[in-house]
Amino acid sequence: MRPLLAFDPGKPDLRSPDHFLWWLARAQQGNLITAACYGVLWMGCLAAIPIVLGDAVGAAAQRHPSEVLAWSGVILVLGIFAAFFGIMRHRRAVTNYLRAATRTQQLIIRCAARLGGELAREVAAGEVASLSATDVDRIGFTFDMTGIFAGAAVTAVMFVLAPAFGLVALVGGPLTLASLLACLRPLARRQQDQRAAISAASDQAVDVVVGLRALRGLGGEEMFASRFALAAGRVRVTMSRTAQMVAVLTALEALVPGGFLIAVTWIGARMAEQGKVGPGELVTVYAFAAFMLLPLSIFGQSAQSWSAGRVAAGRVLTVLVRERALVPVGASGSRREPSVSDLASGALEDSLSGVRIEPGRLVAITSSDPDELTDLADRLGRYSDPPQGQSVTLGAWELSALPLELVRETILVVDRESALLAGTVRDNLDPPTPGSRERRPTLSEAVHAAEADEIVSD
Repeated sequence: MRPLLAFDPGKPDLRSPDHFLWWLARAQQGNLITAACYGVLWMGCLAAIPIVLGDAVGAAAQRHPSEVLAWSGVILVLGIFAAFFGIMRHRRAVTNYLRAATRTQQLIIRCAARLGGELAREVAAGEVASLSATDVDRIGFTFDMTGIFAGAAVTAVMFVLAPAFGLVALVGGPLTLASLLACLRPLARRQQDQRAAISAASDQAVDVVVGLRALRGLGGEEMFASRFALAAGRVRVTMSRTAQMVAVLTALEALVPGGFLIAVTWIGARMAEQGKVGPGELVTVYAFAAFMLLPLSIFGQSAQSWSAGRVAAGRVLTVLVRERALVPVGASGSRREPSVSDLASGALEDSLSGVRIEPGRLVAITSSDPDELTDLADRLGRYSDPPQGQSVTLGAWELSALPLELVRETILVVDRESALLAGTVRDNLDPPTPGSRERRPTLSEAVHAAEADEIVSD
């Protein structure tokens, strides 16, 4: 059993969605090539069955039972090999899916850890949740299609080279691909609109969790419900438009190859009527043309997955390209770097607002503009730097001249925001501690001590 998680996911190529997907492909190119080889062998065995079937029918028409038995054995062997290669291709496909998805997830987690508190200020919580729940899966599924796409492509080349109907293939093949490619651009636009609508609805859902108590206090449940209904309606409209284009693409997957099959069958029947081909060859033509519906439908599925993967990669890049606005800066010159105890003894002062907080004192700050208080808290905790010409000092040191880790260890900014946690309230507030023999306060005692009775009762 080989681990799927990479110890180090590496440095991704963030220039564009295509570059990012190509970087993911290079990171697992060995497994992708193996999946493609298995896909070609699997599809090759399936493609060979119509040919052998035609020979068996021809032998039966000529009343050669030994040849019929021999060709039947060949068909059985081909079926066994097709099953084996199909299983191996599927195993590699799932591995490709999981590796691409987990590597992307690792990159998102690493970016979130790097940005820290800045992530919530730059990217909505609903957007991050949508990345993990939807986009990672779509990126993984893009690489899941590698094996069957390679097999379909090789089989399509075999179809074009077949002398009985190569001319029809040369006309119908490009027609099929052109019809599928013509749908990709409008499909991608609709998928982007759908993804943006889902992100907006997710953001509103997170907002109601954060402001649930305030909404109840102000009686704003109905207003939020109406706003969320509008957002959900936009999601429904965008999903319907995307589904319409997917339906068109799916219809083309059946219509164009179906016409293809009719044309090939008609040509084969005419050739049989003229005595140019025998019964076995006619069966081969029809069976192989019918089989070609599979690779042509795979082209349509691959086009859909590639379009969805590009849209998902673009959304992931909106997070991965972000860098920290604040980086650790050491103290300049030969001045000694202060310790936590040195900083704790100094006053915290913001020159822009004039706020001065002496050590050991409880200070309350109020303002008619809540945004000013938020900006002040960000400056005092150094989540943002003051405008040029202003400064925030802690004792004799400017915060911008101190290592960021030291600032975080000395100053704690607590945001009063709600969070969604998996499981029940009891499981999150009273997690089990195996092996502990010390008596712990009961859950009700802890909730009462935290003065959270009303919150839990809600």
